[in-house]
Amino acid sequence: KIALPVRRGQLRSINKFDFDFFKHTEEEANLIDPQIRLLHETTYEAIYDAGLIVEDLRGSNTGVYIGTCYNDTESAQRSKQFDVDAIISITASRISATFDFRGPCFVNDTACASSLSCLNEAYLAMKNGITDNIIVGGL
Repeated sequence: KIALPVRRGQLRSINKFDFDFFKHTEEEANLIDPQIRLLHETTYEAIYDAGLIVEDLRGSNTGVYIGTCYNDTESAQRSKQFDVDAIISITASRISATFDFRGPCFVNDTACASSLSCLNEAYLAMKNGITDNIIVGGL
């Protein structure tokens, strides 16, 4: 039996996702892991918060670097076509496809250091001129 902490953060309405806004069909959206749906939303919010316009970044050399450690969402969310590892391994490319980014896609699993490792790789990519913009996130 898994023991849950007495106090914890819990997302409400995890299954609500504006699939039309992100140009997905309802069927596609139902197959997307809830963590990746949240990543769509927070990617959009990060771009907006940075004072950029999403439409201006479409087709640009924008990289997506995602750190992950494990997937703890319910297996009921999985498609019969994919297993959890396959879904997580395409996280960055799914974000790139949704926003039409043309830069590198990078998913990293280094346990607790995953997102920080991605931030370092993203910094090096930007410094070396590999990409013009970068989205860095973590699951």
